[in-house]
Amino acid sequence: PRIDVGHPVLNSAFGQFPEFIDKMKVPDRPGAVRANILGGWIWGWDGMMPFIPTALANEPEFTANMLRFFHETRDARFGLPHQFTTGFKTKLMGPFPAQCQFIAGLYHYVAITGDLSVAREVFPTCKFLLERCRQDIVKKSGLVSGVALWPDYPEAMEEDGHDISSMNNSLLYQGLRAMEYIAAQLDQVNLARDYGEWARVLRKNFIKYLYDEKKGFFISSCSSIDFKPRKHYCCQSIFWVTPFARELVSHAPVRISSFLDKHLRSPKCLLSLPQWDTAWMADGNQLGS
Repeated sequence: PRIDVGHPVLNSAFGQFPEFIDKMKVPDRPGAVRANILGGWIWGWDGMMPFIPTALANEPEFTANMLRFFHETRDARFGLPHQFTTGFKTKLMGPFPAQCQFIAGLYHYVAITGDLSVAREVFPTCKFLLERCRQDIVKKSGLVSGVALWPDYPEAMEEDGHDISSMNNSLLYQGLRAMEYIAAQLDQVNLARDYGEWARVLRKNFIKYLYDEKKGFFISSCSSIDFKPRKHYCCQSIFWVTPFARELVSHAPVRISSFLDKHLRSPKCLLSLPQWDTAWMADGNQLGS
């Protein structure tokens, strides 16, 4: 079926996305996707983004191949590579919470296709990622510490190596809720209950420590030592890749959407930060986009 959102420009874009993704596929390695069509190689973050549209674009078999690709190339120490070598090995590692994009991709695949056979294949990788995240839980808060996936220079946002990133933890929360669903489908009842309880604790403290009640929006991070806030307000504080992200904003949806509309909306896109934020343009690149 053709996607029709009632807007000709968006309809045209949605119609072209599958072709762009097709051009980025690595022909001799099923499931591998290059970062762009200009010659870039495989990155974990970029390579996992097609999880969502490919199943919706009637290519569930390619989604399955992507899940298998990342499962098969998982590094025993670093997990899913952030950047790959041309030999499909780890060149750069990424934070474990951000690797929960993989679990989100599996959730979409299962929800759309109902196929649990692939879930059984890659379930060990899902459990591995969450257990590595569990090692970094801060003071029983459910929140985990670690360097933020974004931006490339987190020190520009006052991060110092002792950090609880809102973006990272939003991805972890969605991974936990997705795994609660997937584990239940696989009759892993105790595991589903464990992930669900962790998610509930994380959600409570995500709002407690990462939501700025005065501003009505989320801060980029807080200290993993004393939960001191770093008051920067990036649009991807919640990196929305599953329906479960909605639960993180359900306590104040009007205030949060109003902040986005007033401070982050521009004629062409959502800004990375408000222009009054002290980190705006601090790196001359990502923080000014």
